[in-house]
Amino acid sequence: MIKIRNSNNLVGITILGDYEDLRALRDALYYYTELFLSNQDHPDAYDCQQSILGLCYDIRHAYQGDRDFEAVPNNAENIAILAECIYEIDPVSKESIESSRKTFGHGNLYFSVDILYPWAIYYLYVLQAIIDIPCDQSWFEKLDYPYDEYRAEHDMALIQYFVQLLWGCVKTVLPPRVFKALWDYTRTFSHTDYYISCPDLYVQWLSHYWASKKQSRETRVSLLPMLFLELSSIDPEDEDSLLEESSEKDDRFNEFVRSINQTALQCMNLYDNYYDLMQSISTLPFYSTDEFYSIISEYVDEHGPFTEESFDEYLDDTLGSVDWDNVMW
Repeated sequence: MIKIRNSNNLVGITILGDYEDLRALRDALYYYTELFLSNQDHPDAYDCQQSILGLCYDIRHAYQGDRDFEAVPNNAENIAILAECIYEIDPVSKESIESSRKTFGHGNLYFSVDILYPWAIYYLYVLQAIIDIPCDQSWFEKLDYPYDEYRAEHDMALIQYFVQLLWGCVKTVLPPRVFKALWDYTRTFSHTDYYISCPDLYVQWLSHYWASKKQSRETRVSLLPMLFLELSSIDPEDEDSLLEESSEKDDRFNEFVRSINQTALQCMNLYDNYYDLMQSISTLPFYSTDEFYSIISEYVDEHGPFTEESFDEYLDDTLGSVDWDNVMW
């Protein structure tokens, strides 16, 4: 069974599972998102898929034993004890059970991989948006490899379970009011196009900032609500139109519209509140998406486009270097 937990210092999350669990999850993510995104008329669909492949890459290396592993309790020490109380076990079966109990006495072998929180939040949002849209039968007609609707539904179910585990993990650290607002908002406003437009440079910048040793766990607890709100598809420019729609006449349809709009407005209000709070406690710059890309655009205009190496240097120069091999997760 797949498990997800928060790291001690909230630098990220840890995904755990046995070999079959993680391999099945990796395959589901790989094949279904490839099917979905290759059929989207969106200029950033390819880049979005590349970002999800980054998650697939980490999960694959986890179940190959290249990341970390641990023994997960499996109650092996109590195997057959209850059965022996109920009915008599023949000596041969009892010996076999005792032997198995010794083999698995230290727990099942679970592989694990750590994912930085900004990327974990992005994966949560984009995967939820993708599985909220049913697949089209025509997508399967042009495939040149064996993949059908049954397999797609199977993979969607695994991805849905993964998304729910992510929500369950963050529910333990987000304030209840923020969690409820985001939970309602992301199920009412599944802005798939927004999430497909992968803000990869921004998420890399956030991840670099988030992994800095200068950040304490307490600071991350305070900033985590803002991180979730910032990476959601909330658009403050929608506020005026939502308020206008919410003031329409009292018929049943407009009551429904008002209810939906209030969900978005509640998230916008939380965003404003936490942005003000974040500005007062942050010891490093924590730009909003718009501010970040405005600064990046000015930099690119002056220095030219980034390469992978030059962007890493830019992050080190603006945020300080991070020893990625010794991150205090």
